[in-house]
Order: sequence, then structure tokens, then C-alpha cells
Amino acid sequence: MPRTSGVPPALCSQNGKYREKGDSMAWVKTIDEKEATGRLAQVYAEVMKHPLSGGRVPNVLKSMSLRPEALLSVWRMNLGITFGASTLGRVREEMIATAVSALNHCYY
Repeated sequence: MPRTSGVPPALCSQNGKYREKGDSMAWVKTIDEKEATGRLAQVYAEVMKHPLSGGRVPNVLKSMSLRPEALLSVWRMNLGITFGASTLGRVREEMIATAVSALNHCYY
């Protein structure tokens, strides 16, 4: 991908032009909370009821919406090792996540 001077790759399109902030980044089919049925609806409900989810399903989890059991496993693993569950504490975890995202030019 061509690099636009001073702009992280995650913010550029393939031709190097700036992407608009609202542009979709998903390259896989995702299922919205309102469209979820069956097992996926149950998994989404578990995620949304957790206080840290803010009553929504984060896009990174929606990317696994075609595989509800994988989504649930990743969600539960994250709860077990992050969100203040580690010995680092929530603030340090967020600081590390922010630094890594910035280094990787990650939108999130």
C-alpha cells in the first residue's frame, strides 16, 4: 500500500487517499445486534449485559459473528486476562493497549 506522508496506513485507502472517519473498515461479513438470531443473539446478549461493553457489541467481536462460539470464547478469554483482571490493573492495561495501537497505526 502506498504511504501518504505523515498518515498512518490504517487511515489511508489503497490508493493513498485519506479515508473519511465514518468509512467502514470491515472486510468480513458481520451481523449487527438487531439482526442476530439463535445462538449469536444469546452470545451478543451476554456481551451486552457486561458493564464494560457499554450495552453494545464491539466491532472487533462482531468480526467473529459468523462463528458465535469463537466470539464467546474470545470474549470470555479477554475478561479473564484483561479489563483489570491481570496484575497490571485496568489503567496500565489501557495504557499498553493504547501504545500498541498507536505503534501499529490501528484505528481502534
